[in-house]
Amino acid sequence: MYRIAFTNNDVNVVSSEPSSAQMVPQAPLDLTEFAFLLYSAPRMKLSKNNRSTFLTITALGILIGSLGWEVFERILARLGVEISLGIGPVGFDLSVLSLYLVINPGTFLGILGGFLLIK
Repeated sequence: MYRIAFTNNDVNVVSSEPSSAQMVPQAPLDLTEFAFLLYSAPRMKLSKNNRSTFLTITALGILIGSLGWEVFERILARLGVEISLGIGPVGFDLSVLSLYLVINPGTFLGILGGFLLIK
């Protein structure tokens, strides 16, 4: 059995096989411990070398957040709750290519996710 201890941004893995007398039921991970693990997770620092990665992650966050919010609105519509918090469509139209995106709260959550992944 492995036990992982988190202290001051260090991770210690302790390998020990406890006897039956030492086995104590573990409490489930509470919200404060989860928030600490999420906050102390290693992140990328924005630099010239990883700018394209940052833009890619942010663009994927925008798309996933927008689509996820749209699905959420449709589920609520099926349940009888009509909300529409979208702005737009915002985009561009060339003669060959057109791209439009409805901006909604999921878009901003996706952008926030990109910023949280990269400091």
